[in-house]
Amino acid sequence: MNVQNEDLIRYLEQFPPEAEVQTVLVGFEQQKFYSADRIAFLDGKGLKNPVIAISVENEADFSELKPKNDHMKQ
Repeated sequence: MNVQNEDLIRYLEQFPPEAEVQTVLVGFEQQKFYSADRIAFLDGKGLKNPVIAISVENEADFSELKPKNDHMKQ
C-alpha cells in the first residue's frame, strides 16, 4: 500500500515545521517493530513519484513495547 502525496502533506501540516518526525517500521505479520537508522529522500530525473528510503536497525517484538493507543494493540 502506498500513500498519496496529498495525504502525506495533509498529515504533516498538523504539526509545527520544527517538529521532529519519528519513524517506526512495523511488521504486523511478524509482530515486530524496527527503528529507523537512516532516512533518505531520493530525487532524480528518472523518478516519477516521491521515494523515501529507510534503513532499519534494532528489532523488537510487539510484546516488548506498550502501545499508547488502541490502534497498535495486538
